[in-house]
Amino acid sequence: MNLTTPKVVRSAGITLTVVLAALLVVRANGNSQQISLQSEFAEKLGPLDPAAYASPVVPDEQNAAIWLRAGAAALVLSKEDKDIVADLGFIGLGEWSAEQQQELHRILVRNAPALEVVHRAGGMKQSSYGLTGTEQEFKPNLPLLDLLWIQRLLDLEARQALKNSDGQDLFWQSAGAMAAIAASLEREAPLISQLVGIAAEKIFLEVVREAIDTGALDKSALVRLDGMLLDVDLRAAWRRSLASEGAGGWTPESNRKWLQGAGLTGDTRLRLILDVAGTIDRPFGAFGKGLPEAVSDPKTAGDLRATFARAAGRYQTVMTVRRLARLSLGLRRQAQETGTYPDSLAGVPPASRSDPFTGTTLEYERRDVGEQDGDVLALFAASALADALYKPVKNFSRFTWELPAPGKVVAKR
Repeated sequence: MNLTTPKVVRSAGITLTVVLAALLVVRANGNSQQISLQSEFAEKLGPLDPAAYASPVVPDEQNAAIWLRAGAAALVLSKEDKDIVADLGFIGLGEWSAEQQQELHRILVRNAPALEVVHRAGGMKQSSYGLTGTEQEFKPNLPLLDLLWIQRLLDLEARQALKNSDGQDLFWQSAGAMAAIAASLEREAPLISQLVGIAAEKIFLEVVREAIDTGALDKSALVRLDGMLLDVDLRAAWRRSLASEGAGGWTPESNRKWLQGAGLTGDTRLRLILDVAGTIDRPFGAFGKGLPEAVSDPKTAGDLRATFARAAGRYQTVMTVRRLARLSLGLRRQAQETGTYPDSLAGVPPASRSDPFTGTTLEYERRDVGEQDGDVLALFAASALADALYKPVKNFSRFTWELPAPGKVVAKR
Protein backbone atom coordinates (compact mmCIF):
# COMPACT_ATOMS: atom_id res chain seq x y z
CA MET A 1 0.00 0.00 0.00
CA ASN A 2 1.35 3.41 -0.96
CA LEU A 3 1.21 5.53 2.18
CA THR A 4 2.18 8.72 0.31
CA THR A 5 -1.01 8.82 -1.77
CA PRO A 6 -3.18 10.57 0.85
CA LYS A 7 -0.48 13.21 1.28
CA VAL A 8 -0.35 13.77 -2.46
CA VAL A 9 -4.10 13.99 -2.63
CA ARG A 10 -4.21 16.42 0.29
CA SER A 11 -1.47 18.53 -1.28
CA ALA A 12 -3.23 18.61 -4.63
CA GLY A 13 -6.50 19.48 -2.94
CA ILE A 14 -4.90 22.35 -1.06
CA THR A 15 -3.29 23.65 -4.25
CA LEU A 16 -6.58 23.46 -6.12
CA THR A 17 -8.36 25.26 -3.31
CA VAL A 18 -5.78 28.04 -3.34
CA VAL A 19 -6.04 28.40 -7.12
CA LEU A 20 -9.82 28.49 -7.01
CA ALA A 21 -9.74 31.03 -4.22
CA ALA A 22 -7.35 33.19 -6.22
CA LEU A 23 -9.60 32.94 -9.25
CA LEU A 24 -12.60 33.92 -7.16
CA VAL A 25 -10.70 36.93 -5.83
CA VAL A 26 -9.72 37.97 -9.36
CA ARG A 27 -13.28 37.47 -10.52
CA ALA A 28 -14.64 39.41 -7.55
CA ASN A 29 -12.22 42.24 -8.23
CA GLY A 30 -13.16 42.19 -11.90
CA ASN A 31 -16.84 42.26 -11.07
CA SER A 32 -16.23 45.08 -8.62
CA GLN A 33 -14.36 47.10 -11.25
CA GLN A 34 -17.07 46.40 -13.81
CA ILE A 35 -19.78 47.50 -11.41
CA SER A 36 -17.79 50.63 -10.58
CA LEU A 37 -17.31 51.43 -14.29
CA GLN A 38 -20.97 50.91 -15.05
CA SER A 39 -21.95 53.11 -12.12
CA GLU A 40 -19.60 55.84 -13.33
CA PHE A 41 -21.06 55.56 -16.83
CA ALA A 42 -24.62 55.80 -15.53
CA GLU A 43 -23.74 58.81 -13.36
CA LYS A 44 -21.87 60.77 -16.04
CA LEU A 45 -23.73 59.78 -19.22
CA GLY A 46 -26.79 57.62 -18.65
CA PRO A 47 -28.13 54.11 -18.09
CA LEU A 48 -26.83 51.11 -20.02
CA ASP A 49 -30.29 50.32 -21.31
CA PRO A 50 -30.96 50.95 -25.04
CA ALA A 51 -34.63 51.63 -24.30
CA ALA A 52 -33.60 54.73 -22.32
CA TYR A 53 -32.62 56.40 -25.61
CA ALA A 54 -35.80 55.75 -27.52
CA SER A 55 -37.55 58.60 -29.28
CA PRO A 56 -39.90 60.65 -27.10
CA VAL A 57 -43.61 60.02 -27.28
CA VAL A 58 -45.22 62.89 -29.21
CA PRO A 59 -48.88 63.19 -30.22
CA ASP A 60 -49.31 62.84 -33.99
CA GLU A 61 -50.81 66.30 -34.38
CA GLN A 62 -47.67 67.81 -32.77
CA ASN A 63 -45.11 65.52 -34.41
CA ALA A 64 -43.04 67.26 -37.10
CA ALA A 65 -41.36 63.95 -38.00
CA ILE A 66 -44.57 62.63 -39.56
CA TRP A 67 -44.53 65.38 -42.20
CA LEU A 68 -40.77 65.20 -42.67
CA ARG A 69 -40.72 61.44 -43.19
CA ALA A 70 -43.65 61.66 -45.62
CA GLY A 71 -41.86 64.36 -47.59
CA ALA A 72 -38.68 62.30 -47.71
CA ALA A 73 -40.66 59.35 -49.05
CA ALA A 74 -42.04 61.54 -51.86
CA LEU A 75 -38.59 62.75 -52.93
CA VAL A 76 -37.77 62.20 -56.62
CA LEU A 77 -34.11 62.79 -57.45
CA SER A 78 -32.07 61.00 -60.07
CA LYS A 79 -28.30 60.77 -59.75
CA GLU A 80 -27.97 63.54 -62.31
CA ASP A 81 -30.41 65.74 -60.38
CA LYS A 82 -28.48 65.12 -57.16
CA ASP A 83 -25.30 66.29 -58.86
CA ILE A 84 -27.04 69.50 -59.97
CA VAL A 85 -28.47 70.14 -56.49
CA ALA A 86 -25.09 69.50 -54.86
CA ASP A 87 -23.28 71.82 -57.27
CA LEU A 88 -25.77 74.66 -56.81
CA GLY A 89 -25.43 74.38 -53.05
CA PHE A 90 -21.79 75.44 -53.33
CA ILE A 91 -22.44 78.31 -55.74
CA GLY A 92 -23.55 81.77 -54.69
CA LEU A 93 -27.08 82.71 -55.66
CA GLY A 94 -25.94 85.48 -57.98
CA GLU A 95 -23.60 83.10 -59.80
CA TRP A 96 -26.22 80.62 -61.03
CA SER A 97 -26.26 80.45 -64.82
CA ALA A 98 -29.50 80.62 -66.81
CA GLU A 99 -29.18 76.92 -67.60
CA GLN A 100 -28.67 76.04 -63.93
CA GLN A 101 -31.73 78.08 -62.98
CA GLN A 102 -33.79 76.23 -65.57
CA GLU A 103 -32.58 72.89 -64.25
CA LEU A 104 -33.36 73.92 -60.69
CA HIS A 105 -36.86 75.01 -61.71
CA ARG A 106 -37.44 71.60 -63.29
CA ILE A 107 -36.22 69.77 -60.17
CA LEU A 108 -38.28 71.91 -57.79
CA VAL A 109 -41.43 71.45 -59.85
CA ARG A 110 -40.88 67.71 -59.93
CA ASN A 111 -40.47 67.65 -56.14
CA ALA A 112 -43.22 70.16 -55.35
CA PRO A 113 -45.40 67.51 -53.63
CA ALA A 114 -42.54 66.49 -51.34
CA LEU A 115 -41.67 70.09 -50.49
CA GLU A 116 -45.29 71.04 -49.83
CA VAL A 117 -45.50 68.21 -47.30
CA VAL A 118 -42.33 69.15 -45.41
CA HIS A 119 -43.40 72.81 -45.34
CA ARG A 120 -46.12 71.71 -42.92
CA ALA A 121 -43.48 70.85 -40.34
CA GLY A 122 -42.30 74.47 -40.16
CA GLY A 123 -42.80 75.97 -36.74
CA MET A 124 -43.49 72.63 -35.02
CA LYS A 125 -41.46 72.31 -31.82
CA GLN A 126 -41.71 68.57 -31.21
CA SER A 127 -40.72 65.51 -33.18
CA SER A 128 -40.29 61.76 -32.82
CA TYR A 129 -39.17 59.21 -35.38
CA GLY A 130 -40.38 56.35 -33.21
CA LEU A 131 -37.00 54.77 -32.51
CA THR A 132 -37.23 52.22 -29.70
CA GLY A 133 -33.57 51.72 -28.95
CA THR A 134 -32.57 48.99 -31.41
CA GLU A 135 -30.86 49.11 -34.77
CA GLN A 136 -33.53 47.11 -36.60
CA GLU A 137 -36.06 49.92 -36.93
CA PHE A 138 -33.48 52.66 -37.51
CA LYS A 139 -33.32 52.87 -41.33
CA PRO A 140 -37.03 52.58 -42.14
CA ASN A 141 -38.04 55.04 -39.42
CA LEU A 142 -35.26 57.56 -39.96
CA PRO A 143 -34.38 58.08 -43.67
CA LEU A 144 -31.31 60.21 -43.03
CA LEU A 145 -30.01 60.59 -46.58
CA ASP A 146 -33.42 61.47 -48.02
CA LEU A 147 -33.96 64.04 -45.29
CA LEU A 148 -30.59 65.61 -46.07
CA TRP A 149 -31.49 65.79 -49.79
CA ILE A 150 -34.81 67.42 -48.86
CA GLN A 151 -32.81 69.94 -46.79
CA ARG A 152 -30.65 70.75 -49.81
CA LEU A 153 -33.72 71.28 -51.97
CA LEU A 154 -35.25 73.55 -49.34
CA ASP A 155 -31.98 75.48 -49.26
CA LEU A 156 -32.16 76.16 -52.99
CA GLU A 157 -35.88 76.93 -52.80
CA ALA A 158 -35.32 79.44 -49.99
CA ARG A 159 -32.38 81.11 -51.69
CA GLN A 160 -34.33 81.41 -54.94
CA ALA A 161 -37.23 82.94 -53.01
CA LEU A 162 -34.87 85.56 -51.58
CA LYS A 163 -34.05 86.62 -55.11
CA ASN A 164 -37.70 87.01 -56.15
CA SER A 165 -39.62 90.06 -54.97
CA ASP A 166 -42.78 87.98 -54.53
CA GLY A 167 -41.07 85.03 -52.84
CA GLN A 168 -41.32 86.16 -49.23
CA ASP A 169 -43.98 83.64 -48.17
CA LEU A 170 -42.10 80.78 -49.83
CA PHE A 171 -38.88 81.81 -48.10
CA TRP A 172 -40.50 81.57 -44.66
CA GLN A 173 -42.07 78.20 -45.49
CA SER A 174 -38.74 76.81 -46.68
CA ALA A 175 -36.72 78.24 -43.79
CA GLY A 176 -39.20 76.94 -41.23
CA ALA A 177 -39.06 73.44 -42.70
CA MET A 178 -35.25 73.55 -42.74
CA ALA A 179 -35.14 74.42 -39.04
CA ALA A 180 -37.61 71.62 -38.31
CA ILE A 181 -35.50 69.00 -40.13
CA ALA A 182 -32.29 69.98 -38.35
CA ALA A 183 -33.90 70.09 -34.90
CA SER A 184 -35.73 66.79 -35.39
CA LEU A 185 -32.48 64.97 -36.17
CA GLU A 186 -30.48 66.61 -33.40
CA ARG A 187 -33.12 65.58 -30.84
CA GLU A 188 -32.71 61.86 -31.56
CA ALA A 189 -30.10 59.88 -29.62
CA PRO A 190 -28.06 58.05 -32.31
CA LEU A 191 -24.77 59.80 -33.08
CA ILE A 192 -25.26 59.48 -36.84
CA SER A 193 -28.67 61.17 -36.60
CA GLN A 194 -27.19 64.10 -34.69
CA LEU A 195 -24.29 64.46 -37.13
CA VAL A 196 -26.70 64.62 -40.08
CA GLY A 197 -28.80 67.09 -38.09
CA ILE A 198 -25.73 69.26 -37.59
CA ALA A 199 -25.03 69.17 -41.33
CA ALA A 200 -28.66 70.17 -41.93
CA GLU A 201 -28.39 73.03 -39.43
CA LYS A 202 -25.26 74.35 -41.17
CA ILE A 203 -27.22 74.49 -44.43
CA PHE A 204 -30.04 76.35 -42.64
CA LEU A 205 -27.61 78.83 -41.07
CA GLU A 206 -26.17 79.59 -44.48
CA VAL A 207 -29.68 80.57 -45.62
CA VAL A 208 -29.95 82.79 -42.53
CA ARG A 209 -26.67 84.46 -43.50
CA GLU A 210 -27.85 85.10 -47.06
CA ALA A 211 -31.17 86.46 -45.82
CA ILE A 212 -29.40 88.95 -43.54
CA ASP A 213 -27.05 89.89 -46.36
CA THR A 214 -29.92 91.03 -48.58
CA GLY A 215 -30.61 93.94 -46.22
CA ALA A 216 -34.32 93.49 -46.98
CA LEU A 217 -35.39 92.18 -43.58
CA ASP A 218 -37.11 94.69 -41.32
CA LYS A 219 -37.09 94.44 -37.54
CA SER A 220 -40.10 92.09 -37.34
CA ALA A 221 -38.55 89.79 -39.95
CA LEU A 222 -35.25 89.76 -38.06
CA VAL A 223 -37.08 88.81 -34.87
CA ARG A 224 -38.95 86.08 -36.74
CA LEU A 225 -35.73 84.67 -38.18
CA ASP A 226 -34.08 84.78 -34.75
CA GLY A 227 -36.98 82.73 -33.42
CA MET A 228 -36.22 80.03 -36.00
CA LEU A 229 -32.65 79.51 -34.78
CA LEU A 230 -32.30 76.15 -33.12
CA ASP A 231 -32.12 75.88 -29.34
CA VAL A 232 -31.17 72.20 -29.11
CA ASP A 233 -28.50 71.84 -26.40
CA LEU A 234 -25.73 70.23 -28.46
CA ARG A 235 -23.51 69.50 -25.47
CA ALA A 236 -26.32 67.53 -23.85
CA ALA A 237 -27.13 65.90 -27.19
CA TRP A 238 -23.49 64.79 -27.57
CA ARG A 239 -23.49 63.12 -24.16
CA ARG A 240 -26.81 61.45 -24.86
CA SER A 241 -25.50 60.08 -28.15
CA LEU A 242 -22.44 58.64 -26.40
CA ALA A 243 -24.64 57.11 -23.73
CA SER A 244 -26.71 55.40 -26.40
CA GLU A 245 -23.49 54.17 -28.06
CA GLY A 246 -22.44 52.72 -24.72
CA ALA A 247 -25.79 51.03 -24.30
CA GLY A 248 -25.15 49.41 -27.68
CA GLY A 249 -28.64 49.55 -29.08
CA TRP A 250 -27.79 51.57 -32.17
CA THR A 251 -24.20 50.55 -32.80
CA PRO A 252 -24.05 49.63 -36.52
CA GLU A 253 -22.32 46.41 -37.52
CA SER A 254 -19.51 48.38 -39.17
CA ASN A 255 -18.85 50.22 -35.88
CA ARG A 256 -18.85 46.93 -33.97
CA LYS A 257 -16.13 45.64 -36.29
CA TRP A 258 -14.07 48.79 -35.69
CA LEU A 259 -14.43 48.41 -31.95
CA GLN A 260 -13.56 44.72 -32.01
CA GLY A 261 -10.58 45.34 -34.30
CA ALA A 262 -9.25 47.90 -31.86
CA GLY A 263 -9.78 45.54 -28.94
CA LEU A 264 -12.55 47.73 -27.58
CA THR A 265 -15.30 45.48 -26.35
CA GLY A 266 -17.15 45.36 -23.07
CA ASP A 267 -15.57 47.44 -20.33
CA THR A 268 -12.77 48.85 -22.50
CA ARG A 269 -15.40 50.22 -24.86
CA LEU A 270 -17.25 51.91 -22.02
CA ARG A 271 -14.00 53.39 -20.74
CA LEU A 272 -13.19 54.90 -24.13
CA ILE A 273 -16.66 56.45 -24.39
CA LEU A 274 -16.31 57.92 -20.92
CA ASP A 275 -12.88 59.28 -21.81
CA VAL A 276 -14.13 61.11 -24.92
CA ALA A 277 -17.34 62.45 -23.34
CA GLY A 278 -15.60 65.62 -22.15
CA THR A 279 -14.20 66.36 -25.61
CA ILE A 280 -17.24 68.51 -26.36
CA ASP A 281 -16.12 70.97 -23.65
CA ARG A 282 -12.55 71.19 -24.97
CA PRO A 283 -12.24 73.56 -27.95
CA PHE A 284 -11.08 71.68 -30.99
CA GLY A 285 -8.63 74.46 -31.76
CA ALA A 286 -6.76 73.63 -28.55
CA PHE A 287 -5.66 70.22 -29.75
CA GLY A 288 -7.04 69.56 -33.24
CA LYS A 289 -3.75 70.12 -35.04
CA GLY A 290 -2.17 67.36 -32.97
CA LEU A 291 -4.68 64.72 -34.02
CA PRO A 292 -3.56 61.93 -36.33
CA GLU A 293 -4.87 61.98 -39.88
CA ALA A 294 -8.50 60.98 -40.24
CA VAL A 295 -9.00 57.37 -41.35
CA SER A 296 -12.12 55.80 -42.82
CA ASP A 297 -11.56 52.50 -41.01
CA PRO A 298 -10.24 53.09 -37.46
CA LYS A 299 -8.05 50.25 -36.23
CA THR A 300 -6.82 51.41 -32.83
CA ALA A 301 -8.13 53.12 -29.73
CA GLY A 302 -6.16 56.20 -30.79
CA ASP A 303 -7.92 56.24 -34.16
CA LEU A 304 -11.28 56.05 -32.46
CA ARG A 305 -10.45 58.81 -29.99
CA ALA A 306 -9.43 61.03 -32.91
CA THR A 307 -12.65 60.13 -34.75
CA PHE A 308 -14.74 61.08 -31.71
CA ALA A 309 -12.74 64.30 -31.28
CA ARG A 310 -13.48 65.34 -34.86
CA ALA A 311 -17.14 64.50 -34.34
CA ALA A 312 -17.19 66.72 -31.25
CA GLY A 313 -15.56 69.43 -33.35
CA ARG A 314 -18.49 69.33 -35.76
CA TYR A 315 -20.85 70.00 -32.87
CA GLN A 316 -18.64 72.91 -31.81
CA THR A 317 -18.59 74.48 -35.28
CA VAL A 318 -22.35 74.64 -35.46
CA MET A 319 -22.49 76.09 -31.94
CA THR A 320 -20.10 78.78 -33.16
CA VAL A 321 -22.07 79.61 -36.31
CA ARG A 322 -25.37 79.51 -34.42
CA ARG A 323 -24.02 82.07 -31.95
CA LEU A 324 -22.68 84.14 -34.82
CA ALA A 325 -26.11 84.13 -36.48
CA ARG A 326 -27.87 85.22 -33.29
CA LEU A 327 -25.32 87.97 -32.68
CA SER A 328 -25.59 89.21 -36.28
CA LEU A 329 -29.39 89.36 -36.08
CA GLY A 330 -29.15 91.30 -32.84
CA LEU A 331 -26.68 93.77 -34.35
CA ARG A 332 -28.93 94.26 -37.37
CA ARG A 333 -31.90 95.08 -35.15
CA GLN A 334 -29.79 97.52 -33.14
CA ALA A 335 -28.51 99.16 -36.34
CA GLN A 336 -32.05 99.65 -37.60
CA GLU A 337 -32.99 101.34 -34.34
CA THR A 338 -29.89 103.52 -33.91
CA GLY A 339 -28.67 103.93 -37.48
CA THR A 340 -25.24 102.48 -36.71
CA TYR A 341 -23.36 99.55 -35.26
CA PRO A 342 -21.67 99.80 -31.83
CA ASP A 343 -18.07 100.94 -31.42
CA SER A 344 -17.34 97.72 -29.52
CA LEU A 345 -19.06 94.60 -28.29
CA ALA A 346 -18.17 95.23 -24.65
CA GLY A 347 -21.83 95.42 -23.68
CA VAL A 348 -22.88 92.34 -25.65
CA PRO A 349 -22.76 89.29 -23.32
CA PRO A 350 -22.61 86.59 -26.04
CA ALA A 351 -19.52 88.25 -27.51
CA SER A 352 -17.55 87.96 -24.27
CA ARG A 353 -17.63 84.16 -24.11
CA SER A 354 -14.85 82.15 -25.69
CA ASP A 355 -15.58 80.39 -28.94
CA PRO A 356 -16.54 76.73 -28.40
CA PHE A 357 -14.58 75.63 -31.48
CA THR A 358 -11.32 77.61 -31.31
CA GLY A 359 -11.29 78.60 -27.64
CA THR A 360 -10.54 82.19 -28.66
CA THR A 361 -12.51 85.32 -27.86
CA LEU A 362 -14.58 87.30 -30.30
CA GLU A 363 -12.77 90.10 -32.09
CA TYR A 364 -14.55 93.22 -33.30
CA GLU A 365 -13.28 95.95 -35.57
CA ARG A 366 -15.19 98.98 -36.81
CA ARG A 367 -14.08 100.62 -40.02
CA ASP A 368 -15.30 102.93 -42.78
CA VAL A 369 -16.17 101.55 -46.20
CA GLY A 370 -16.71 104.13 -48.90
CA GLU A 371 -19.13 106.87 -47.93
CA GLN A 372 -20.96 104.76 -45.36
CA ASP A 373 -19.98 103.56 -41.92
CA GLY A 374 -18.64 100.06 -42.10
CA ASP A 375 -18.23 97.64 -39.23
CA VAL A 376 -16.22 94.47 -39.12
CA LEU A 377 -17.28 91.81 -36.65
CA ALA A 378 -14.61 89.14 -36.48
CA LEU A 379 -14.25 85.86 -34.68
CA PHE A 380 -10.62 84.78 -34.60
CA ALA A 381 -9.84 83.23 -37.98
CA ALA A 382 -9.48 79.45 -37.83
CA SER A 383 -10.52 78.39 -41.30
CA ALA A 384 -7.61 75.94 -41.59
CA LEU A 385 -8.93 74.06 -38.57
CA ALA A 386 -12.42 74.03 -40.03
CA ASP A 387 -11.12 72.65 -43.32
CA ALA A 388 -9.16 69.93 -41.59
CA LEU A 389 -12.15 69.06 -39.43
CA TYR A 390 -14.87 68.59 -41.99
CA LYS A 391 -13.69 69.02 -45.55
CA PRO A 392 -16.80 67.64 -47.32
CA VAL A 393 -19.00 70.48 -45.98
CA LYS A 394 -16.48 73.22 -45.31
CA ASN A 395 -18.54 75.76 -47.27
CA PHE A 396 -21.42 75.20 -44.86
CA SER A 397 -19.19 76.33 -41.97
CA ARG A 398 -18.88 79.88 -43.21
CA PHE A 399 -17.18 82.02 -40.61
CA THR A 400 -17.27 85.31 -42.52
CA TRP A 401 -20.59 87.16 -42.44
CA GLU A 402 -21.29 90.56 -43.93
CA LEU A 403 -24.11 92.75 -42.70
CA PRO A 404 -25.56 95.45 -44.95
CA ALA A 405 -25.85 99.19 -44.26
CA PRO A 406 -26.01 101.00 -41.95
CA GLY A 407 -22.41 99.92 -41.76
CA LYS A 408 -20.96 96.84 -43.37
CA VAL A 409 -20.28 94.12 -40.84
CA VAL A 410 -17.99 91.19 -41.47
CA ALA A 411 -17.93 88.32 -39.02
CA LYS A 412 -15.37 85.62 -39.33
CA ARG A 413 -13.70 82.93 -37.33
